[in-house]
Amino acid sequence: MKRSVLSKLRQILDKVASAHCLEQLEATLILQDSQTSYWKRGADEATLQDFDTLEVFLSCLDTLFCEERTIPIKVKLYDIHVLYVLEASATIRLYNSQGHLISQQACGRGMYYYLPPGHYSLKIPAGKSQLFGYYFRSKTFRKKNEKPYIFLHSLLRARRAQLPEVVVSRDFKVGRRTRMYIHALCRGLKKRKLKNESFVFGIIHDLIDLSAEKISEEETKMSYDLKIAIQARKLLAMHIEEKGQETQINLLSDDLKLDLDTVNRYHKQHFGKCLRELRTELLVTRAQNLLASGMSPTETAYELNYSSLDAFGRFFKKYSKQTASAYIQTLLTDQ
Repeated sequence: MKRSVLSKLRQILDKVASAHCLEQLEATLILQDSQTSYWKRGADEATLQDFDTLEVFLSCLDTLFCEERTIPIKVKLYDIHVLYVLEASATIRLYNSQGHLISQQACGRGMYYYLPPGHYSLKIPAGKSQLFGYYFRSKTFRKKNEKPYIFLHSLLRARRAQLPEVVVSRDFKVGRRTRMYIHALCRGLKKRKLKNESFVFGIIHDLIDLSAEKISEEETKMSYDLKIAIQARKLLAMHIEEKGQETQINLLSDDLKLDLDTVNRYHKQHFGKCLRELRTELLVTRAQNLLASGMSPTETAYELNYSSLDAFGRFFKKYSKQTASAYIQTLLTDQ
C-alpha cells in the first residue's frame, strides 16, 4: 500500500544512524521486518517503525521529549486511519492546517479518523509516548459487510465521497485484549510473504471488531449512567418540592437502589456538578418560583420548612446574591 502519511520529524529532530545513537529511548513494541528510523536532537529522541502490506500501512512512533513538541504531518491520499495511544503522560492532540483542534486522545484510548489530503500537526506531551496506528482503504469494507460497524459509517461515507472535512469516530478503550492483538500483529510481520497478507488482514479485522465491541460497551454504559443521573435530578426536585430544605440527598440511594457515591459520580460525569450542588440549585429555584407566585418571604420560608425567616433569608441571600425582598422588587420592576 502506498505511504499516504508523512511524519515530518526532520523539522524538530535530526536523523541518526541507529538505536545505539539514542541515549535513553528504547522501543518496547517491535514491528518485525519494519523500516525503522532513529531521531535525536539534544535530549529529545524518537523511533519510527513502518510496515506496508497490500491493504494496510502500519506505524509505531516512540518519543521521549523534554517538553511538548509539535510534529508536522502531511496526508497525501484519502484513507481511513486508526490511532492507539499506548503510552503518554498527557493527551495527544491533532490540529488541522488552520490550527483548529480536531481531536484529543488520552493514554489507553483509540480513535478512527477520515483525514482528507492536507497538512496537520500532532502535539506530543513531554515524557515517554508510544503511538501505534494503521490506515487502510475504504474498499476493505463492502456495503454488505460494513453494516455492523455503525461507528465507521460516517467515515466510510466521507472517504467514498472524498469529502474535504475531517470525520472522527468516538474514542474507545485500548484494553488488555487490544494490546495483545497489537503485539501479536507486530511479532508476526514478515516482509514480502504472501501468507503474511492474510495474517495481517485477519488481525486488523479482529482489532476493528474489538473497537466496535468497546464502543458499544461504553455507549451502553453511558446510556445507563446518564439515565441514572437524569432520574436523580427528577427525584431530588420532587423531594425538594415536598420537603423543602429538609430534603437529604441520601434519599436518592434508597430511591435508585444504588450507593450514593455511585449516583453522585454519574451525575457529576454528565452534568458537571455534585448532588449537593444540585440540591442547593434546586432549592434556590424553588424559592424563587414561590416568591414569583406571590408568596411573601415569610410564607416561602414556611413552605420550604425553614426554622425561621432569618435562616431562609441567609440562605437566599448567599446563593441569589440579594435578599428575598429585593428579589420580589426586581420581579415587580421587570413587569
